[in-house]
Amino acid sequence: MACDFVVLVPDENQRVGNRSVADVVLRHLEAIEEIESSLTVYRGDSEIARVNALAYEKPVHLKPATFELLQEANALAERTQGAFDITAGPLVETWGFTKREGRKPKP
Repeated sequence: MACDFVVLVPDENQRVGNRSVADVVLRHLEAIEEIESSLTVYRGDSEIARVNALAYEKPVHLKPATFELLQEANALAERTQGAFDITAGPLVETWGFTKREGRKPKP
């Protein structure tokens, strides 16, 4: 999601169970790519991009994992009274973007 990272593998020939460390790392990188392709707002074809573009008009079909993640994120926002809110709405309102005020929030 527009973040760079480095994976350091001290010995790619080391084994984890019956698999090499290199294979384990590759599988995890593939999982990161799958998550990225579903959740990023930087790709127009991602599930989240489709939700943002279409959900106000009609239901949007999501992969079960994405739906569960959004449910958990919503529950977390409710449990923390909005301290952990993945939506942009509260930030947009706080900074005055909805009325094009562009104000700094009060501490």
